[in-house]
Amino acid sequence: MDYTYVLAQIIGSIAFALSIVRFFQKNKELVMKFSILTSTLHIIHYILLGAIFGCYTLIIALFRDFYIYQREKHHKKYRHRFLFNNILVLIFFATIYLIFISLEIKNPINILPPIAGLIYLFAEWFANKIELKIWAAITSAPWLIYDFSVVSIPGILLDISIIIASLIGAYRDSKKRERRR
Repeated sequence: MDYTYVLAQIIGSIAFALSIVRFFQKNKELVMKFSILTSTLHIIHYILLGAIFGCYTLIIALFRDFYIYQREKHHKKYRHRFLFNNILVLIFFATIYLIFISLEIKNPINILPPIAGLIYLFAEWFANKIELKIWAAITSAPWLIYDFSVVSIPGILLDISIIIASLIGAYRDSKKRERRR
């Protein structure tokens, strides 16, 4: 048995466990800290598996999520400046995803994570809370296929968990919204 593969699965399993813990955090700052830690562990996991496009996509997502956290944290203070910056940042991240997609267009499996990242990028910018949860479930499907292809057991479990939790969350949120009307 290859020790690198075993180490990758152990690190991925730790990242998976911390991702589950992250779902139950209420404090946005604590969620961000968990996100940074779990993303870093997932990046190491994919590097050890040799799944470079998964790794690249997670690095981009880490910067994207950090920007979104900072945007929400300082939104009222710098409202006008952030409005312009949001469009530039959206174009910047979309361009990076498109570059990675174009680099690996010959291998459909490798372009699944950047395609999922690109779709989720637009969802984060334009979708409401319920729609974002649905998009999280949708964009986990390409990741699930990718994780099967690179044999990422923690990735498979995480994607299945995200699909289930996102759909349940969207359903609950829509029912709450209906009750308020």
